Amino acid sequence: MHIAVNLGIQKLGSFQVDNLLPQEVDHELNLAQRRFIKQRYSNLSNAKRQGFEQSQKRLDDLRNLIEDYYQHLPSFMGAIYTSSSKGDIFAYRAKFPTDYMHLVNIRAKIYELCPGGEDDTIPFEEIRSDFYYLRIPLSPPIRGYVLTDIQIPNATGLLTSIKSNPGGLTLDSLRNGQYGEGIQPSLSPNDGFSDLTSPSITADSPIADANEIFLKRYKAFIQATAINTSPGVSGAYAVLVWTHPITGEFLEINVNQGPIIIDEVYREVTPEQIQRNPHIKLKRTLCKYSQHDDLFAILDDPFNSTKSKSPLYTIQENFVDLYTTNKFLPQDIFIKYLRTSSYEFYKRYWFRIARTYSR
Repeated sequence: MHIAVNLGIQKLGSFQVDNLLPQEVDHELNLAQRRFIKQRYSNLSNAKRQGFEQSQKRLDDLRNLIEDYYQHLPSFMGAIYTSSSKGDIFAYRAKFPTDYMHLVNIRAKIYELCPGGEDDTIPFEEIRSDFYYLRIPLSPPIRGYVLTDIQIPNATGLLTSIKSNPGGLTLDSLRNGQYGEGIQPSLSPNDGFSDLTSPSITADSPIADANEIFLKRYKAFIQATAINTSPGVSGAYAVLVWTHPITGEFLEINVNQGPIIIDEVYREVTPEQIQRNPHIKLKRTLCKYSQHDDLFAILDDPFNSTKSKSPLYTIQENFVDLYTTNKFLPQDIFIKYLRTSSYEFYKRYWFRIARTYSR
């Protein structure tokens, strides 16, 4: 890719373009990749006036970026509105995947209470859990060093590697890769919390920038102990190993800032409750988008309000908010989306991308 860019724009002896740093080439390649996706996604940004899936050509251009994301038990946010036609309206929040770029559609698995049941409210079991979010800074301590290893203490305080690569960990691998110790990557210090129901300063936190990532897990993070590790890392929640790619020299940086603890609530319809109540039915349905300024007027409308066959949803920051009544409850959310680009996908189009710099 770097060779393609240089072939397209380097004009030796003409004083048009000076030598480019690798970081400058990477920046321009990222811009070209985003431009390529958006031109083929929107029907208003290309000469043929054909957008995503409006022709076989546009479908083939972006089909490798189509992904599915499944989340069980979205976080319960509480009652957020009292509709004049439906009564109390409840919100459930699901996060977008870390590589999300554009939405295609959202489906949900819904348990609904059919007419004829003894109760007016669908039965559920409420689960309350604490999640821990540990912030990992990604700014190199010295220019030129790359992150090669992330270590956290195990139950005995001994440092254990959860993510490593001798050639350097990229931002994409940190956001989308697999971790040990039951850890999931997150772009924000919460995945199901909101100032709709809490005044906490951590509510609706902005997503992480390119200089940080959050490690999320159900159990607490342990601090390293001097007994099992060197005294220099005693008390650290994580140790980051930064390595110089040429000399091989490395630096160990301690993460001493404690994790953020978020209390999340889930509501689940259990198999036992389904057996006891035959009026509970399972439905898989397509969700319906609503603009924020129209949401509450629609919720008051008895003909357009949220219902089990087409639950309303809105999008805010890094989350999808799904709105329900006491007659139905979401158990699973399925998000079909276009993910962010990758080098493997764009190898097919490297000539086309390189040409964008010579225009």
